[in-house]
Amino acid sequence: MEINQSLRDDFKNYRKSLSPKDKRDFSNKLCLKLYSFIRNNYEDVDNFLCYYPLEYEVDLRPLYAGLLSENKYLYFPVSNPADCSLSFYRVTDLKSDFSRGNFGVMEPFDTLPKFSFDKKTICFTPGLIFDNSGKRVGYGKGYYDRFFAQNMDLIKIAACFEGQLVDALETSSYDVPMDYIFTNNDL
Repeated sequence: MEINQSLRDDFKNYRKSLSPKDKRDFSNKLCLKLYSFIRNNYEDVDNFLCYYPLEYEVDLRPLYAGLLSENKYLYFPVSNPADCSLSFYRVTDLKSDFSRGNFGVMEPFDTLPKFSFDKKTICFTPGLIFDNSGKRVGYGKGYYDRFFAQNMDLIKIAACFEGQLVDALETSSYDVPMDYIFTNNDL
């Protein structure tokens, strides 16, 4: 499947078509799946790079709250539109450590401790379209792909609604695939 703006718009419209109840139920199901997966496979990981959900994205905040209660370290991105880069900052409170930043996204205060890659880290990665082989299409600016190019040893996990998963995508050589993709589907 070749990516163009029309296809991106189709997937944005799919997410918008989900009812608030379905979005909440699917997101909660994904949080439980991810928590179980992490407990069974990555119990030793303490560092998590997270994203604050946009209105129509999978909402992983219940998972984040659970990880915080286990004294895990959560970092959220601040974007720099000048060079399409991300810097991650440690958050200890999912409400008071944020303000509205670039693109209307909730971002942590940049006065919080900054992430430096020094041990095994899981990165929860947002996106618009995913395929069965781990390929990901984001919103078109390459923020995460640039970050991954500089931090290759991250464990990259994406969570999406099942309608965002397709059989195959055509992506560029710059697009970094996910290690794992989870949907709300039971399969």
